[in-house]
Amino acid sequence: MVMLGHLIQVDAAVLAHEEWSPSSPSGHVDQWTQWSRWRRGVFGRGGWYKLVLLLFAMASLATAGLGTYASVESLISAFGAANSVYTSFGCASPV
Repeated sequence: MVMLGHLIQVDAAVLAHEEWSPSSPSGHVDQWTQWSRWRRGVFGRGGWYKLVLLLFAMASLATAGLGTYASVESLISAFGAANSVYTSFGCASPV
């Protein structure tokens, strides 16, 4: 995700027109609130590479979410049973 954000920022920084200067009122520098900057950043050079990075980031987030879900369910089943000798807090050994 960090590499994807970096590539979007680098490609968006490439200006298709002259840079703004106080002596030239016709110069225009766009902001992140404008679609033109996002279009240059996201759909600029290396568009397929950015798509692969986006899919890889989404897959890693899904894997992290599923791992967290499995861990929580495992803890609930271990400590949630009514006659379980395991407790989540305590100093005494359960064995």
